[in-house]
Amino acid sequence: MASESLPDYTFPPLCRVSLIVELDDLVSPTPLATDALLTAFGPEWKAGDVPSGGEHAIFQSLLEDRLFLWTRGSVTYTWEETDGGRYPHYEAIRDGFAAAYDQFRETVGVAGEATSWAISYTNQFLRGTVWQSERDWPFCRLVALPPSVLGGRHNVADVTIDWELTAPDSEDALHLRLWSQSPISDGELFLQLTASGPCEPGRPALLQAFDRGRRTIVETFAELATPEASDYWGRRPRGR
Repeated sequence: MASESLPDYTFPPLCRVSLIVELDDLVSPTPLATDALLTAFGPEWKAGDVPSGGEHAIFQSLLEDRLFLWTRGSVTYTWEETDGGRYPHYEAIRDGFAAAYDQFRETVGVAGEATSWAISYTNQFLRGTVWQSERDWPFCRLVALPPSVLGGRHNVADVTIDWELTAPDSEDALHLRLWSQSPISDGELFLQLTASGPCEPGRPALLQAFDRGRRTIVETFAELATPEASDYWGRRPRGR
């Protein structure tokens, strides 16, 4: 997979990356299957909190930076930023997903194929980094309001911006969502980019779909950020 043409950042604002697969085999977690899967994952994993209802099983790495969620008919592999942890780059997350997904299919006995995929990047922008006040929010080009309105004539109570985009030559989609932590005085702004689409049969096609979605996300994020914001995060030519 070539990523030389993608931008990269020394200090990316990422706080979460998730790879999601919907399956045509609607197998549900059972105590026996979850115990077997935890054993297959090995000593670096532990059981997470299971929501009520019995339709979910959650596994968490001992470092608490990776999650594997199994629900009826879907699995989600997530990297989350931890205190002092650094983004391990996309290839490491994709390979971690592939290993966990293979163990899941073999251990649980999944016979069906993936029907759809999604990859999601969530970015966190803290006050004091690329923005000091709401007037600086146009560092992300999703925010089109002028500074005279943002914290000028009006106080910002809340913000949520949603865009749903579709590819002109495929069934892939891109969802962009910008929102503020409530209350805004807490000084947190989030941008989530999610690429998704139907999946062709087979593991290689699934990984290629993730690669394609990741490229769309990275290119879009680079286009949304102002040059000043990109410089703050230490943009480099090569991306992961």
